[in-house]
Amino acid sequence: MNKLEKARQAILDYPLKEYFEIIGIEASDYIFSNEHISEGLQFCIDVVNDKVLNESDIPIGSSKSLGAPHLPKIVDLESLKGYDFLVQFNFEELKPCDIFDFFPNKGIVYLFYDFNSVSAKALYFDGDFEQLEVFEKAGDNSKNKFSSQSKRENPSKITFDAGFTFGNWDEREEITKVIPKELKATLSEIFGFSNLDPLRYDFNKEISGSILGKPTFLIDDEGYDNPFLDDYILLYDYCFGDNYLHFWIAPENLKKRDFSRIEVTVSVG
Repeated sequence: MNKLEKARQAILDYPLKEYFEIIGIEASDYIFSNEHISEGLQFCIDVVNDKVLNESDIPIGSSKSLGAPHLPKIVDLESLKGYDFLVQFNFEELKPCDIFDFFPNKGIVYLFYDFNSVSAKALYFDGDFEQLEVFEKAGDNSKNKFSSQSKRENPSKITFDAGFTFGNWDEREEITKVIPKELKATLSEIFGFSNLDPLRYDFNKEISGSILGKPTFLIDDEGYDNPFLDDYILLYDYCFGDNYLHFWIAPENLKKRDFSRIEVTVSVG
């Protein structure tokens, strides 16, 4: 069993019914059953933003969001015309949280999004970081500008925190609040970390999204959870305002390090 499977088994083995009866919760409610909580457990990686004033405050090749991407000099800028730069993930920085060994040991993936056509692009670079340049935001006279619609928000340095969640987006908080501390500690230990907080309420951190697990919410036109990407890996669940962009990649493409065929879905709050 992998770590997620072991953690789910630990939930099945825990006497939750007895615990809920002691604290006065109706254990017959399906969302509080061992089976439902176990099935809904997801491991995820939080994307934590640390805003900076200047691009120069972020080392070349580091994980970052918004501002100007650190692209290789040979990049085809025409292919990115009209796309906004959202984020770049340095996999060497992300790797300590990659308990499934899904991602490369090194290299950078860049995510771009076109808010007009509702489409996304991803680039992957695993070469020498000496080939990288800061491609300035649109609006200046730099020859390196890459998008006429580029965002002008201040850039942020990114760090990664491991975490886990319970259930679907509309029941996570309700379940998490009643899970015993002992069980949370056991799950954290199985995942290889200490004292993970499933609710992840830390007002000293700005979490812009997450990697892996389930998206914050993914709803189809009729208001139901949309399962068509169940077999895909969530590459980035990005929050902007009350809305979310979900970037997905097929496991076989990720294994081949082919980031050119990502999918994107949008959820409007």
